[in-house]
Amino acid sequence: MKILIAGGGVAALEAAIAARKQDADCEIEILSSESLMPYRRPALSMFLRGTPVTDKSLYLKDEAFFKENNIALRLNTAVSSVAERE
Repeated sequence: MKILIAGGGVAALEAAIAARKQDADCEIEILSSESLMPYRRPALSMFLRGTPVTDKSLYLKDEAFFKENNIALRLNTAVSSVAERE
């Protein structure tokens, strides 16, 4: 089975994690129009205040997590329509 998740936010990441728990062998792909890995949007307010923001405090998971869990992350890829669903 192939699971395609549109969006790169918290919900997308949690959907991918839940799918992986249900099926260790399914193909999971997250498509995000953003150029960054899924990140904590509230952390942006810290950045705007001038507080240093590290990768650990900004990103939900590091690149190794996606590789270890066999979740493909395609950044800069917007979804404009869905032709078929099952």
